[in-house]
Amino acid sequence: VIDSLHFWGDNFNYTPGEIVLESAVTDSMRYVSLESSILNARIDGTYRFSTLPDEFSNFMHQYLPGFFPQNRYTRQNYNNFNVGVEIFNTKVLSQILDLPLTVIEPIKMKANVNIIDNRLTLDGDIPYVKFGDMDVRNNTFALSNSDGSLSLKTVVNLHQQEGAIALN
Repeated sequence: VIDSLHFWGDNFNYTPGEIVLESAVTDSMRYVSLESSILNARIDGTYRFSTLPDEFSNFMHQYLPGFFPQNRYTRQNYNNFNVGVEIFNTKVLSQILDLPLTVIEPIKMKANVNIIDNRLTLDGDIPYVKFGDMDVRNNTFALSNSDGSLSLKTVVNLHQQEGAIALN
């Protein structure tokens, strides 16, 4: 637990509040969670960070071989886990760090990575963020590998003073 983090400078004074990092291991499952005023994240299931990069690269090689090389050294697939992430309002943090993206309404993402059964799902809901001068509202995405192919379904809405663009 970090309870007294403080950022300050010439034009800002920011205390993000308590940050809690927690993990546990049981016979059948592991989890790691991070909770703060800006971000909540959790990973749970059976996973090994030491094998994940090679397993994920081998998994993605079947869909994007130009980006993900096939690893010659292959271990028995082990990773089967869920990830949940929620990012809250980052207005103050974006100003302090001069970030181009500001989260206005909470972003929610969840994923299931099951290398053992060759399954991947990633879903996201992005209700309202600002990217520079653009308002990006009511966006969703769903990535999955059902039926042996990788598919992405997305809705993107960009709003500017001159008008809006919707991509589906």
